[in-house]
Amino acid sequence: MSFDTRRRYSTASTHDAPPPASGPYAAEEELLGGIAAELEAMGERATIRRTRGGQPFLCAAGAVSRLNEEITTARKGDRVCALWTWGDELPDDLHEAAAAIRRVINPEL
Repeated sequence: MSFDTRRRYSTASTHDAPPPASGPYAAEEELLGGIAAELEAMGERATIRRTRGGQPFLCAAGAVSRLNEEITTARKGDRVCALWTWGDELPDDLHEAAAAIRRVINPEL
């Protein structure tokens, strides 16, 4: 590898770029962002990512363990709910949802 040559970076945006606040998935982004903030306050790692279609999902990983979980969202009428990978709903309360995710990604605690 030559250190004298410049690296070429793509100008294409990544899938992890934040969407506009008024985008079609703003409610989903807000819900997942709240859960991510609660998880990070508990000492775990959380990242919001997007599919190619723009649908956000939460990648949660244990700070100590090597377990992870992806949380998706679904609309039920006019409300947005968070879903486990197996399709069950998480609790509506952000703190309870984060605690449930933490029990899965960090079972030692």
